[in-house]
Order: sequence, then structure tokens, then C-alpha cells
Amino acid sequence: MFPPAHEAAQQAQLRQLHPALRKVWILAGLLTAGFVVLIVGVVEHFWWVGKESWPLPDYALTVGVLVVFVVKAFVTAFWRYQSWRYAIRPHDVLLHYGMLWRTRSCIPRLRIQHVDIESGPIDRAFGMVKLSLYTAGTASAVGTIPGLLPEDAEALRETLLATERADG
Repeated sequence: MFPPAHEAAQQAQLRQLHPALRKVWILAGLLTAGFVVLIVGVVEHFWWVGKESWPLPDYALTVGVLVVFVVKAFVTAFWRYQSWRYAIRPHDVLLHYGMLWRTRSCIPRLRIQHVDIESGPIDRAFGMVKLSLYTAGTASAVGTIPGLLPEDAEALRETLLATERADG
């Protein structure tokens, strides 16, 4: 009766995010790594370095945490980018994302109340924005599409809000 979910997703012509978003996610991951490594390094310096009861070489924990977080930044950015897709269909917006826990959200276009376009400092450095969708009866965004070019996000916002004006 109904096509399988994967066929419905293919029929929706899922779009991939802008490739520069991987760099944004890598940089954000590296900044997080730097912050965590700084904390671990300070803790290791004041509590364990030079202590005979500490079995590891000096700053081995800090170096280990650095390696783990740098690898995590690159791997996570790659996997997140590979899993993220979206589609603007006639009656809804389809979001498909998730590395381990996959999420497929269908947001009815008629229920979209407003659309926000926002960007943080790292996003702006790479010329990227994210588009957040709000529906009736919710206080927070029900869906967010990251990694859009500003002009694409503006066109998408106008398309989604034109649906509301035309049907409302």
C-alpha cells in the first residue's frame, strides 16, 4: 500500500548539506578538544606530575586526551556530514540525520509558524548559517537545517513562509 521508507526518502530528493560544514564541525571539535586538554593538563600538572604514586609519564594523560579528542573531531564531523540529509516536499519538510541514533522528522509545512536563520562565529567565518523551524504550540525549534549558504537559507525561508501565506 505504502512505499517503503527508503523509497519515500529517495523520491523526496534528499539534499546534502554544504561541504564546508565539515570544516565548521571539525573546527568546533578542535576548539572543544583544546578546552578539555587545557583542563586535563592543568589538573595533571598540579595533582600528578612528579608524584611517585602516578604510574604514567608526565603529561601522558594530557597527550592521550588530545589524541582522542582530535581523532573524535575529524571522525564525528565526517560521520555527521554523511548522515545528514533534508528535503523540502510539497506538504512537509523531511530531516534525516544521526550517526548512531538515526532520526527522521517530517514537519508539516502548514504548521510552520516562523523560521529563524542564525549563525555563530565559526559558521560566519565559513559563510554558513542554520535554519530553525518553529511550529504552532512549541517553544523551541522542532527542526534545524545546518550548513546552508545565507542566500539559500533566505530562499528556503521565503518558500516555507509563502506556503503558510498561500494556504492560510
